[in-house]
Order: sequence, then structure tokens, then C-alpha cells
Amino acid sequence: MRIEIDIPKEFEEHFKQDKFKDSLERIMADIWHSLEIGNCLCAGNYEYETIEMLEKALENSKTAYDLNKIVEKLEERKALYERLVGYESKYGTSTERNQHIKAIDVLNDAIEIVKAGRKDE
Repeated sequence: MRIEIDIPKEFEEHFKQDKFKDSLERIMADIWHSLEIGNCLCAGNYEYETIEMLEKALENSKTAYDLNKIVEKLEERKALYERLVGYESKYGTSTERNQHIKAIDVLNDAIEIVKAGRKDE
């Protein structure tokens, strides 16, 4: 089964640095130690296995997309069209220029949408 979770912004760097994995490993060590000495009040094998599964799931997870990289790529594409428009002002046809101006407008809209999504994270 596949699920998607949202990591709160303040924990994003912790996730990237594998600090979740470190925390889960410490929890597993505590559970294992408690099971060995027979002093486990609320966690047992099932909880240990659940933490182990979560650790593996996080280890194998991938970031769905990086909004900063998306904005960067859109801005690169927009800069390309802006250069073409400047070139076409001197040498191109008005039809080509108008098409590229429309592409710039669409890219500006796309950049705004992605940036708005980034703020809502």
C-alpha cells in the first residue's frame, strides 16, 4: 500500500537529514531493551515491528517534488522565451514574437501557482 504524508515545514530539514530514522532507531532500542529485561509496560513486539516498518518506509521514501526546483526550471524557461522575444524584435516575425509573449504570460501564471502552493505547505 502507498500513502502520502505531509511533513510540517519545521521538520523538513530533519527529514532530509534522516533524523526521523535516528529517532525511530532510539525508540526501537528502548523497546528492545524493555522486552529483554521484561519491564515493558506499553510496547511490545508489535510496536517494535511497527517502528521497524516505519523506519524502512521513510528510508525508501522519495520527495514527491521540490517546489523550489520547479520554480527555478519555470524561470529558466521564461528567461529563454524572453531572450527569444528580444531576438525576434530585431529579426523575427510578429507571429513568433506574439506566441513567445503568450508563453511568457503562461509561465508567469505557472510560477505564481507554484509559489502559492509553496506558501501553503
